[in-house]
Amino acid sequence: MTNKPKKTTQGVYTQFRASQNYDALRVFVRPANGKQVTIKPALNSTLRQINRYLKNNKIKKAVAVEDPHFKNLLASLNSELRAEFGLKSYLIQAKLDLKRKNFDFDTALDEFEKIKSDVSVGRAYRSLITHFWLPFFIKEKGCEKPSDFINFKKEAEKYVRTAKNKFGRPYSVQSYTTLCRPLNSFMRFCFEYNYIKGDEEFFTLKVGTTMHLRKLSRIKGGKKSELSPQFVRTKDTYTLDDMVEIKKKIDSAFKDDLDWKLRSYGIYIGIVTGLRRGNLCGLKAKHLKPDDKIPHIEIHDNVLSGWNFNMKGAVVVEESTKTTEGEDLKIPMLAPDIDTVIEVAQFLIEHIDPEDRILSCYPDTVGRWWKKICEQLKIKYLHPHAWRHSFATVASLNLDDWFGGNRRLLQKACLHSSFRTTEKYINDNADEYLKQFARIRSKKS
Repeated sequence: MTNKPKKTTQGVYTQFRASQNYDALRVFVRPANGKQVTIKPALNSTLRQINRYLKNNKIKKAVAVEDPHFKNLLASLNSELRAEFGLKSYLIQAKLDLKRKNFDFDTALDEFEKIKSDVSVGRAYRSLITHFWLPFFIKEKGCEKPSDFINFKKEAEKYVRTAKNKFGRPYSVQSYTTLCRPLNSFMRFCFEYNYIKGDEEFFTLKVGTTMHLRKLSRIKGGKKSELSPQFVRTKDTYTLDDMVEIKKKIDSAFKDDLDWKLRSYGIYIGIVTGLRRGNLCGLKAKHLKPDDKIPHIEIHDNVLSGWNFNMKGAVVVEESTKTTEGEDLKIPMLAPDIDTVIEVAQFLIEHIDPEDRILSCYPDTVGRWWKKICEQLKIKYLHPHAWRHSFATVASLNLDDWFGGNRRLLQKACLHSSFRTTEKYINDNADEYLKQFARIRSKKS
């Protein structure tokens, strides 16, 4: 009886990435034990041949899946990656690719990630260096070590402005800082640990966005601009009237669906308080205090993505927020009005065990659930981060009524470490400001 060969992969998965004239193929391999691996065309000749074929013949996904030549190439790639040593050979090649120059980028990135992890999400910094910057400096420009990067500073600025994201579209102007920050941190790391020498090899990149460029990104109509408004992060917020209307629509749409009403009410707590998703997902029913003399919410656990810590699933950090650790935090129930948020909190308490979380999901799931709810309610969808801007805006307009004119109380209600941060979250939303003027005028009359 012959022994079956040891299974080295759980599966090979494919995904098409759309571009204007053709769809490129992306391939991922899940090892039997380990993290998913993205196969790079630069390191795999078969995948490179497939994408060259799709590009040269301008083939989109719908045609590719029926194309005999494409299917033959894909079958060869599958067989190659599923072979006993297929993935192992690829990983060795990928590792050597970073070490084949005069500088060991692989080891330097390990050190860089570890150091950045002390103050931020080191994996995110490393990921952008590996997948965005090294292909430019090493593959395109032939750099052999970080000290060579300075020779292409101007080209790097152009690269940020013209690079395409995974959807084949240029990055939005709002992304420029996000793309430059990891490179700047890596260059500082190289300088501090003597991988580069002195000011003649050190530089930081700042790709600015002028007012004209930001205006250009909002141009509508005609030929689609590379900075289409479709891809510009919204600055819209929910107004107090929006918050009241959302509550009414939840009650109407989910009166016979308890599960989705509880999900909607749990998310509603996040909208009207401006809580970060991590702390919202960390709320248990017992943390809602609608019946106290001053109705409030206790902030305890922070649920974060395990990816940030090189772990699977979610990670629960007890007694913390993004900027605090080990502090006893409480925020008052204020928006859209105390009676409305008390009603929502009491409903959650009645139907959820005190030790259970009001939202049983990962932080990333909150936005997906809310988008589905918005489609059902036929209301505008705003990303969970916009909820923080919404609360800060409506709270600032009610500074006298809610906080007695004390800006420090507003800052604490927003869970910010300084009022300067709170000011940045207050949006100049014309609708909400005009409505506030109307409220003031009606009170005087």
